[in-house]
Amino acid sequence: MYISPIDSQEYVEKFKTLKNSDAYKRTQLLIQKGKQVKNIVKKREFPCGNDLQIVKQFIVDIESWKYGMEIRGCKPFYKRHLASNNASSITNAVTDVCSSVQQNKSDADVLKHLNYLKGMGSINENTDMSKISQKMASAVLRLLYPEKYGVVDWRIAAVLTNSKGSNSKLRDNFKTINASDASEMFELYRIISKQVLNDTGEKISPGDIESVLFDFSFQLYPINYS
Repeated sequence: MYISPIDSQEYVEKFKTLKNSDAYKRTQLLIQKGKQVKNIVKKREFPCGNDLQIVKQFIVDIESWKYGMEIRGCKPFYKRHLASNNASSITNAVTDVCSSVQQNKSDADVLKHLNYLKGMGSINENTDMSKISQKMASAVLRLLYPEKYGVVDWRIAAVLTNSKGSNSKLRDNFKTINASDASEMFELYRIISKQVLNDTGEKISPGDIESVLFDFSFQLYPINYS
């Protein structure tokens, strides 16, 4: 069960500091690019030419952003996969995501569209979805729909479960955050967002709630440089 470790006022205070950081500003730039991407895939005709490349580059940039969030602890040789997908496949997936969100489909259904891509699952009809981690797919949703989604990550899962142990142990414990786990975390971000608004009058999106929790995790699980 996931439980928030801090109260509404702490979210407000931590967010005021966080939103002035370079990391948060980079996140906002990608959210703006995400708005452009949504406009592209909502066109009646399937995108072509430069529009396809804009959508693909957005997804590739998200991969760099996701691994860069924990740059202090992320291994420099971590393999990147998303660029190996062709632009049409990526655009198809993003188009299906946007359509599913508009239709208010379940979080698992939304995530599954991205899971067909290499780097986000490479699934087929026979794939056991309980074994597919949604960390990268959740990053795409966070940047396309911050009003609805946040990233799911081992750090945040550890914070929300009050887990103890070394970073390497916790990373292994939460190596796979599947669609069911991710959906539960998404819903908690939304609940906290509403609670903060009710308690303080401050509007902090579910995506920004997640960012606060991620930043807070470094207090609980600092990087060991030794």
